[in-house]
Amino acid sequence: MRVQNVLCDGVATGSGAVVGTDLVVTAAHVVAGHATLQLLLGEQTATAEVVGYDEGNDIALLRSSQPLSGHRFEIAQVPADIGTEVAAIGYPLSGALSLAGPGIVSAYGEQVQYRWYDGSTVEVYDLMRMTVPTNSGNSGGPVVDADGVIVGLVSGTRSSLGEVVGEDVVVDVVEGFKFAVPARVVADRMEQWADEAEPLEPQVCEATDESDQGTVVTTQVDSVQADVVADVLFDYFDGITTGDYERAYAQLSEDRRSSLSLEQFRQEQATSYVYTVVVMDASADGDDIRAQVTFTSTQDPAFGPDNLPCVTWLLDYRLVPGGEHGWSIQESGAVDGQPRYEPCTSESDV
Repeated sequence: MRVQNVLCDGVATGSGAVVGTDLVVTAAHVVAGHATLQLLLGEQTATAEVVGYDEGNDIALLRSSQPLSGHRFEIAQVPADIGTEVAAIGYPLSGALSLAGPGIVSAYGEQVQYRWYDGSTVEVYDLMRMTVPTNSGNSGGPVVDADGVIVGLVSGTRSSLGEVVGEDVVVDVVEGFKFAVPARVVADRMEQWADEAEPLEPQVCEATDESDQGTVVTTQVDSVQADVVADVLFDYFDGITTGDYERAYAQLSEDRRSSLSLEQFRQEQATSYVYTVVVMDASADGDDIRAQVTFTSTQDPAFGPDNLPCVTWLLDYRLVPGGEHGWSIQESGAVDGQPRYEPCTSESDV
């Protein structure tokens, strides 16, 4: 399961494991500082909220906005023995789903200091050390034994930086210690959170009338179509955020503009600011391009859906030939079987 952390100033990606109908476990640092969370697995896309959060043990429990299909992992009831062969499942370097390993469990009871997304440091305790070659993006993903049972969750790494002397780098020992949250910690926390949730509330991305926070557009797929969609949506959403409504309006197809004047468009979008746009999928659809896109918007409640001041959207866009980028926005609608939007904040109990 890919866990996508949409922050107020960017996007970070980690991994997770489905452990219930709508529950996913991951590392705490994967979801730290989130404005909204997206879960992606195959063609499934859902938003999520944090219903359990333990920074000191680097573990978090997420509840999906809808039931999740696919493999449901079991969690080991006893620690894996030192020397047990294991592998890690996840999305290294934000790439495709992959299996890393094999490696072995080499130690327990490790304590590590990490630096997280916001630049702060945190001490994480009671970690399992292993030799599985994980990378950024694997964090939060399951470490499994030969039976496919979770024996840990990928947490992080520690490496020797060496000593810089003049133009030379002197390194006594180069080490790559990889760490995971042990299965017993995962099981204990899940049991506790089933009785009493410990949520982590999302950040609210605020904007002023003279916002200097530009729109950020990223893609989760590597394709010509995704690049085109990103270019069009950047001009569209950044134009709205910065008040350049002519630029935004120009990204609409001729058909759309024929039924919506620039002045009407300006009035509808006058209070809107859009951040952290993510193109999650894009592909050719006959002569058109279809794309699944998520983004966060803030607006005067009077102009928001259900009078909401902050909304996370999940939309299916259709682009047709035309416009300065060669493509323009014809329409947008709901992704099949999923809500078009959700409030930026929510509350829930496990």
